[in-house]
Amino acid sequence: MVGEGVMLECLSHPDIAQVLSVVRNPSGAGQKNIKTFMKILSALYPVFKVLMPNSTCTLQEVALALIASVKKGYPLQVLEVRDIKVLAKSA
Repeated sequence: MVGEGVMLECLSHPDIAQVLSVVRNPSGAGQKNIKTFMKILSALYPVFKVLMPNSTCTLQEVALALIASVKKGYPLQVLEVRDIKVLAKSA
């Protein structure tokens, strides 16, 4: 399962010809204040990237890792940030 941002990054990749999207029904609970939270988190990302480089990755890196894992395979089923970065560089 991926979010909208990763899906959009995948769709913009030249190797992607088509995508099958299975949409789940919203639970109705919603995510209150998510836009405010994301604005704060986005502003702090450069700081996190410097302080914790092995704990941060971008949506583009996640999308590239997804594409690379489908095209080339990967020995692990659960990917950590370091695995995502390795796959993204190999895409």
